[in-house]
Amino acid sequence: MSDALHGLIGALGGAALGAMGAYLGPLRQQREAALQAAVARMYAERHEKIQRLVEVRSALREWNILLNRTFNELQDSRRNVDMDRFRQDELNAMNAGWKALDAVMHDWVGLRAEVSSGHPLADGTFRPPVLTEALTEYGLRISQAAQDGPGMSHETFEELTALSDRAWSARGHLSEAIERRLEAYMSEGAPRRRNILR
Repeated sequence: MSDALHGLIGALGGAALGAMGAYLGPLRQQREAALQAAVARMYAERHEKIQRLVEVRSALREWNILLNRTFNELQDSRRNVDMDRFRQDELNAMNAGWKALDAVMHDWVGLRAEVSSGHPLADGTFRPPVLTEALTEYGLRISQAAQDGPGMSHETFEELTALSDRAWSARGHLSEAIERRLEAYMSEGAPRRRNILR
């Protein structure tokens, strides 16, 4: 009787362990799958944020290069600058810059909300309007200078040089802020398991 009872208890215990293993095995697999999916999402989101920042830097640099190139052409009295083409090229460059900035702004809004938590990117140095205003004013003055005809005056040259320097400085500051953000994004590690699986 005792052997039969022990056998029954052993069988029931084995069945209970088997059932527990059958339940916990898939549960563990589900948790691991959830962790892997969360890590994959984190890396995909980080990659998208990096791409958006790189696009901002590239688009605003191209806008600045266009203005500097046109300024150089205006200084050469032997060259006739096609202002219709310049205006179209500048419009395209402006639109590309604003499109890139619009794409990154939702990241910035999220960071601004985290200032109180000491987020490393929410440091207030990412200020694109400083650069876009400088580029817009620089482009407008180039258009005005071109309408004056060949033979740029010394005053116009000095004014355009100052606007060029202002845009260059603003672009440098924005590029530094973007570099800091890119470094911070690159140094972000994978989320901890206990946070993901809660």
